[in-house]
Parts: sequence; C-alpha cells; structure tokens
Amino acid sequence: LYRVDAATLHQLESAGALSRGVVSDKIDFTSTTLDTAGTPPAIPAAFQAGPNNGPSLQIVQYIGPIAREWITALQNTGTRIVQFMPENAYIVQATQSQLDAIAHLVQGGTSVQYVGPYQPYFKLATTLANRVQQGLSPGARLDVTVQVVSWSGNAATKAAIEELGNLSNATWESLAGVEAVRLNVAETDLGSLAQFPD
Repeated sequence: LYRVDAATLHQLESAGALSRGVVSDKIDFTSTTLDTAGTPPAIPAAFQAGPNNGPSLQIVQYIGPIAREWITALQNTGTRIVQFMPENAYIVQATQSQLDAIAHLVQGGTSVQYVGPYQPYFKLATTLANRVQQGLSPGARLDVTVQVVSWSGNAATKAAIEELGNLSNATWESLAGVEAVRLNVAETDLGSLAQFPD
C-alpha cells in the first residue's frame, strides 16, 4: 500500500504502472455483514452491545493487507487479539484505556481504519440469527455451543453460562484462544448468552 497525492496517482495510472487491487470494507459474519464504511446493519435491540466496565470484544479493521508492524502496534496497546476476520480485521479484547490507545492509531490514518464493538448479534450462528429474526419462542430449548475468550478473568462468565444451561461440572474444551462448552438453553436466553463481554 502506498499513500500518494492525486497528481502522483494520475501520473502512475497514465504510465500504466499502477495495479489496483480491491480492498473491501465489508466484514462477513454468519449472522450479517458489517460495512465499516457504510450504514450499520439492523440489529435487534436485545443483541446490541450494552455498557461494560471491563474488557470487551471489539472489531479492529485495517486499511489493507495487515503489516507485521501494525500488529505489533496493536499488541503494544495491551490489546488481546482473539481472531482474524476477513477483510483485514481482527476481533480483539480491549479495556477502555486500550481502546483509547487504538483510537490514536485510527487518527493517524496510516493503518487502522475502523474500531467498533463486536455486537452480540455478530456472535450468532446463521441458524440462531434466523431464530432471532423470526422471534424467539418462550418455551423452546435448543443445544448450542458457547465460546469464551481464554483469559484470567473469564471464571464469572463461565459460571453464569453453566448456570443458564443447568450444568454441573461442565467440561470446557480449550481451543485456539477460546474455551467452548455445549449446553441446552432456553431459546429466550440467547440474548443473555450473547451479551457476555468475553
């Protein structure tokens, strides 16, 4: 990627020395697509991010293919990288002070182009998002897999998830950066599950 002024861009195009690739601002989740340069997708109120005093999941999108030094700058803020997302984005776990540091990277305009909350709705699998759109049934139950970020502060979240699923002695599977458990929950508890900040 090169940042050039309009005159230089015209000169490069005229000389045929410029090959343009397509860099998309869209991030595709299984539940919806987020266009970071466009109108936000419609999200049901129960699945919008609420206030949180601790670390929360955020989306950080870069201006193009991610350079190693950009990742280093992100990690230097203390932010935890959770998962890569096409196009050129990461889901990260960050405190408010870490988000403030990332905001300085956005203002610099040379690497980060978007920072925003990882909405609870984005966490839903397609089938669950379809159920939400159709309206959740008060008496219905379903089997789900829930993932929680692997970090030192996740014990309270895991205990609350186990309580929702009426689990005792739950076995959490350790995956790359997350811990997962299968449980049976009331369909109307999907919003509560998705709202956990980690």
